Amino acid sequence: MRQEDISVLGVVTRVILGCCLIALGVSNIVLLNDQQNRDGTHLPRESFVLLRVSTTISLKECLGPKKKCKALVELPSPRDAKITHQGSGLIISNSVEASYILTAAHVCKNKMPDQIAIDDMSYSISTKRSVEIFDFHGNHHDASVLHADDIHDVCILRSDGVWGTPVRVAKEMPAQGEQVFNLAAPYGVYAPNMVLTFQGYYSGTDFFNNEIFTIPTRPGSSGSPIFNSKGELISVIHSSHRNFENIAIGCQLQNLKEIIDSYVSRKHVVR
Repeated sequence: MRQEDISVLGVVTRVILGCCLIALGVSNIVLLNDQQNRDGTHLPRESFVLLRVSTTISLKECLGPKKKCKALVELPSPRDAKITHQGSGLIISNSVEASYILTAAHVCKNKMPDQIAIDDMSYSISTKRSVEIFDFHGNHHDASVLHADDIHDVCILRSDGVWGTPVRVAKEMPAQGEQVFNLAAPYGVYAPNMVLTFQGYYSGTDFFNNEIFTIPTRPGSSGSPIFNSKGELISVIHSSHRNFENIAIGCQLQNLKEIIDSYVSRKHVVR
């Protein structure tokens, strides 16, 4: 679901030292209470993954007027083009032989047109997609799409081998105003054993049943997880506001639970 002023997928930093928030230019030190004293060290970083999706587009045949098409001895060269985009994700479960990754549907299933135009001539095309995943430690894994929910913009992928650390899924959403955290790779900013950590607040549910958080988001943030103060998964980012980058829009917790229960064996999911 999209609005005209919503964009599918900037960084705001706060300086936090221990349990104290230091405000530049202010001599007083403000002590945080127990609930606020969550600095992100409790987050399941080894669950984070960077996704790189490559789509190869191949020209198939000319769709213009027959006379004009016949004049073309062969299709324009090169006949193939490759488009690559990146997104964020997380390990949601391990089985005895595979790992399961959660991300946004538009990350794992980038929609392509059936035809394109070159020099005023239309051509039918075929596409081939491949998904590469880089885990928290920088190891490379191949993956395939298990299921993509376009309505709620959630996707589950399967990768051979047991790797990564599955996250725990929260039983319920936090109260409005509670602090939340995000692990993401906006603009593909990522390195082995390093993932950007953001914090913000849960604001509630909008008219379209999206969850709203005050967390900065940019391209590449799509598919990244939102955690509560216990480090439990509560949402996955799929959109941001076009003119206000400090708003993250994610799917509902119930949507995550439904796709996990439907497409990943219940006994393998870490609760």
